[in-house]
This record gives sequence, C-alpha cells and structure tokens, in this order.
Amino acid sequence: MRSILARPRLAASALALTLAVGCTSRLAAPLGDAHEVPPRRGGTLTVAQYVNVRSIDPAVAFDEAADPIVRLIFARLVRVSESGAFEGELARSFRVSEDGLHVFVQLRPGVRFHDGTLVTADDVKRSIERALHPDTPAPAAAFFDRIEGYDDYHQGRRADLPGVIVRSDLDLEFELSEPDATFIATLTLPLTAPVCRSAGRTYDPTFSQHACGAGPFRLARWREQEAVELTRHESYFEPGLPYLDGITWLLGVQTIAQRFRFERGQLDFVHELSAADSAAFRSDPRWTPFGAWNQPRSTRGIFMNTRMAPFDQLEVRQAVAAAIDRHQVGLLRAGTVVPAHSMVPPGVVGYDPSFQGQHFDLDRALDLMRRAGYPFDPRTGHGGYPKPIDYFVPGDSFEVQAAELYQQQLARIGIRIRIRTLAWTAFLARTGRPMQTAMGGDGWSADFDDPSDFFDPLFSTKAISEDESQNRAFFSNAELDAVLDRARRELSPEERSKLFRRADEIVRDQAPWAVVFGYRYYDLWQPYLHGYRPDPRVQQHLAFVWLDVEQKRRALLARHAPFGSLNVLALALARRPDR
Repeated sequence: MRSILARPRLAASALALTLAVGCTSRLAAPLGDAHEVPPRRGGTLTVAQYVNVRSIDPAVAFDEAADPIVRLIFARLVRVSESGAFEGELARSFRVSEDGLHVFVQLRPGVRFHDGTLVTADDVKRSIERALHPDTPAPAAAFFDRIEGYDDYHQGRRADLPGVIVRSDLDLEFELSEPDATFIATLTLPLTAPVCRSAGRTYDPTFSQHACGAGPFRLARWREQEAVELTRHESYFEPGLPYLDGITWLLGVQTIAQRFRFERGQLDFVHELSAADSAAFRSDPRWTPFGAWNQPRSTRGIFMNTRMAPFDQLEVRQAVAAAIDRHQVGLLRAGTVVPAHSMVPPGVVGYDPSFQGQHFDLDRALDLMRRAGYPFDPRTGHGGYPKPIDYFVPGDSFEVQAAELYQQQLARIGIRIRIRTLAWTAFLARTGRPMQTAMGGDGWSADFDDPSDFFDPLFSTKAISEDESQNRAFFSNAELDAVLDRARRELSPEERSKLFRRADEIVRDQAPWAVVFGYRYYDLWQPYLHGYRPDPRVQQHLAFVWLDVEQKRRALLARHAPFGSLNVLALALARRPDR
C-alpha cells in the first residue's frame, strides 16, 4: 500500500539553489559519445537516491526507495513483461484452474540462492509463511487473504499455512478460499520472493544486514545511511547475466548533489533530477540521446471527506472536480507532472486510454455550486461556501505547491481553502481518522499491476477504518463495492475491463476524489552505459545493463586530468602500432 506523498522534496533553501543553478549554469558535456557496444562483462555501476532505505527484507520493504534494490537481490516467482503480460521469473510455468480456486506453479530447475543452495518449492512455502507470520510487519499481507487458512495463520491460530502446498521439489500449489483474479499479479510482489534458509522461519529485523536471495546480485555490504553495495551473483539462473561486476547504491544524496556528481562521472545514472535540472538536460541536444521518460505509475488528487460538510453534498464534490484546471497543474512541473483523468495511470496493466474522466469546466462548476445552495458571483466575489476549509498536505512535498494553485482555482467558484502542512506521520494519523479532515492531497503508486490496486484501498467500504484509514474520503458506495468484489472473482479479462471501467465511472461521477495528475521521472545516463531504457512496469530496471569501462576511463581522463584532451591524444599516439 504505497502512498507516493511520502517521497520528500528538497528543503526550501536547497530547492532555490537547485532552481538557480539548473537555470543559469551550463551543463557539462556527456562523458563519451553515442555508439553501439555489444553486451560485455565488467565494471561497477554507481547510482544514488535522496532518501535512505530502512530495510531490504522483501517481506517488509514495501516503499519506492527500497523496491529497485530489492529487485536486484531477490528474484520473484512472476514478473511483468514490457508488453504488460505476466511471465515466469523463478516460475518456469504457472496456471490457474478453471474454477479459479487452484494456482499451480512449477519452478525452474537448478536455480541457486546466493549461498549456493538450490531453490525448492519448500523454500517458497517457508518464505511466504515467514512473510505472512503474525510477527512480521508486512504491509502487503492482506493481498494474500484468499489463500486457504490465511486468517487462522496470520492471526496465530495455527502453525502453518495450509493453502500453500508443496507437491514436489519444484511443484507448488496455492489453494484459494474463493477465486481471485488478482492472485497472479500479487505473485509479482517481493513478499513471495524466496529467501535463503539463513533468514529463518520468522522475521528478523537484522536480515537486511546479510540479505540473501536468488536475484542477479548479492549483497556485498550494507553501509547503513550511506550505501548498499552489491556484487554479481555468479550462479544466477539466466545464462551470461548479469553483465556488471556490481552496483553501488548511494543513499541520502540530495538531488542537487546527484546532478553534479553525475556530470563529474561519479554517478553513471540519475533518476531524481530536480524539475529545473531535468528541463535543462532535456533541452540540451548533447544529452537528448541519453535520457527518456518513465511511464506514470501513480495517481494524485484531492480527497474530499464524504462524511463532512460541505463534501457530504455530491454537487460540491463534483464542483471541485470541475474547477481544477489540470493543464495548469501540469505547468508547475512541465513534463514531470502529467494531467490525469483516470484512477489507473498509463504505466499500470489495465489502463484504459479511451476513458473520459473528470475535466475542467468552470461554468459547470459554478452551476453545481448554485445547485448545492452556494451560488457564487465571480464578478463581485460574493457568495460561495461561507466558511474557509482547511486543506491538509504533507509539508516538504510537491503537494504544497499544487495546493497553492488549487487555492486559486477553487476561489473562482467560492470555495476558500486554508493550506495546513503536517509532518508525514502526522498527516497520515489525522487524515486516516473519520471526521478529522474535510479535504487534502492524496496519492497512490502501484503495488502490483492490476486496476484493483487503485480502487480497493482508496474507495471500498472495507478500506474504511477508525484509525489509519486508506480511504481518506470515507467513501462508501454499494455499487462500487459490488463491482470491485465481482472484479476480483471474475477470471475473464474482457469482463474485468468492463467492471473496472464502471468503477472509474463511479469515482468520476461520485467524486470522492478530484483526480488531478500523475508523476513521472526523467532518467538520464552517461553514454558509456548501455542497454538501458525505462521499463514501463519497473522503475530503475538496471539489472541487465552493461558498461563500456574503457570509454568511461578515457572520458574521465579527458574531463579531469590536466590538459585533458592533450593527454588523450598522447595516449592514443602512444598506442599506435607504428610507435
């Protein structure tokens, strides 16, 4: 369950410095030039990110910061191809019975953990039981609630999970209490990734220090708050892969520092450029061959508490949704912020580009306010809702900047909001309790590739709780609940598409949210890094790239050594055959 509001932005002073530098300084040239290099082994890739990583244990590491690192260490049962199809990773094959109650998985033979032991079906069962154990703080455990015996096991009433059945060393069966069309998608989650037997049968918070899985890289060293160092898994099951000797993932590196380290060749790849720096690189023709956008895998907007005035009135919620000019919001960070009209973002399997969602219509918004009993005259500024409404957002996030624009846009229909910023934990605590917050900023990033992940946690009645409710709109709609329940049991892809289209229509028309935008990243790499293009389903998919180590060495020598270009010329002359 990932809210993407958690990702911090730069502090105000650092952001101002980033904007100033990004707009005024000339970018350094790429290190090297564009030319094709066939895959080759060798070299260590160095990347960085702004936040630290608390855990790389796949049972509990469920945040955006940890995900790309966890993927490198732990191979999963199933993955999503670039085309959006589910395919086996550790699974050689998988199938669902006609009644939808049994899922059969056959593992690849000969797969080895980082400690050299073979991966078996018993390891998969042990790892899943470890992740779903009542003592494990696994945030994604509820996604597996239809495994037979889940409730008794997760509540500690029995010692094993009967719905995970080992048939042989390589054959595994999942028995479900009722059909679950999302089950194959949930097998792409890190929670099902097998861990070495050294992890034990119960959760141990120190496991991250000696993490052991079956992914393409193994943990060499964890320098807490500083870096995660990985080295090639020599016995990885895909022949010849990976190409890199290792990957060093630096932690807690501010965005401005990432930009300058990248230009100096101390980073080979960047994912977290500031808006100003991203625009600068994109507009520089020297860099355009070495950058590309990711697909949005998140949706953000305004939640409105349907139990609190004035949002207990449908017309007021609809007026807010019609008053937001999403194009203007996109201009706040052109390219990075993408206007959204559907709950399901383009980077998630099941996205429907033909869906006609909420859209800006100021005249309609004013008419809706009149019908709600709060007519507003834009010429005189008289009327509208009589009380200011507190709008809550996490401080130190883009949501603050977006809220300032919403404040202007909603004032045009007579809704006056006061922006209230809270620390992230305080924001979650307040907005997750009923009758505490009338409206605020919200966002959701894909846990797995299925539209249900954008409806069930945010809008279903079962997602409402008295504390830490994910359904911050406290929206309850019997038709939507029935549609979502049927969609989870429906095995026909065509029928499921129709059901989720209906779910999107209900959210559009009932407006518990004003759906506003998605967020995407612009990835940039040096010319000597090959084989990388943004994967539409996986952020920072760096497992199988390769480096031209010699080109990097020459480029760095030319960039940093005294009389750099002369040194390169002298080196070239020294290596001529006739010398």
